[in-house]
Order: sequence, then structure tokens, then C-alpha cells
Amino acid sequence: MKMEVILETVKKKRVVRARKVQWKKYSTREGYKVINGKEVRILPKEKRRRKLAARKAKVKRRTKQASINRARKRSVKKRFWSK
Repeated sequence: MKMEVILETVKKKRVVRARKVQWKKYSTREGYKVINGKEVRILPKEKRRRKLAARKAKVKRRTKQASINRARKRSVKKRFWSK
């Protein structure tokens, strides 16, 4: 029974790295990760680190998008007022 549950939760997804296709295994269960094809519980310390890293990545994405938007705004403004 338990083995069937584990097999159902380990899935594969297609990842392209360095122009090569790889099939990466990942877990759909909350609080678990896959190491060597087996599900392992994520330690609380690692959970905190992942949460912090996700927060930093979110801020980085938002600031990058904001700078892109500012550049676009300047570009559009130049085109609009040049007429």
C-alpha cells in the first residue's frame, strides 16, 4: 500500500539543460523531495532556506520587471512626443 502511494507521487518532467533533454523526477507530496529516485522528507532547516530563497527570487523578478517597464515607458514617451 505505502509503496503504491510513493510511486504515484514521484513524477517525471522534461527539462532542457545545455541543449540536452533530461527527465527530472519530482515529488507531488507536500514537504518531500526526490533523491536518487526515492522520496525523502525535507528537513525544516532546508524548508526555511527554500522559503527565503523564493522570497529573494520574487523580489528580484519584480525589480527586474519594474526596470523593464520603466525603459518601455521612456521609449514610448520618446516616440509619442517626437511628432
